[in-house]
Amino acid sequence: MSPPVFSRPLTFSEYNSLQLILVKISKILAEEVIDAIDSEVNKPKRLWVRKWIKRRNQLGASNLLLKELAVEDPAECRLFLRMTPELFEELLIRVSPYVQRQDTLKREAVPARTKLPT
Repeated sequence: MSPPVFSRPLTFSEYNSLQLILVKISKILAEEVIDAIDSEVNKPKRLWVRKWIKRRNQLGASNLLLKELAVEDPAECRLFLRMTPELFEELLIRVSPYVQRQDTLKREAVPARTKLPT
């Protein structure tokens, strides 16, 4: 058995003082815990997708490049893809289920058409 903390019993006023000190310490600790939780909860949200990345499907280089090449210069498109546009479309149809990811609530997946040539 451990030795007693106090060599004599506490008086009523000492006991009350000790109780008040413990209550104050408990309040301070509770406030610190609440502040820590609040700062964690109210932390500024991180951006999952930057604004310029959101515009990738409309303004992205590879997306625009493929469209423009197919329309303006089919011969260069064939050299760039190293296949005919028709063969590219057929390959895209076959590979899309394996390459295409699902969109999430936070961001849109990169289209298979954009992934395939790279």
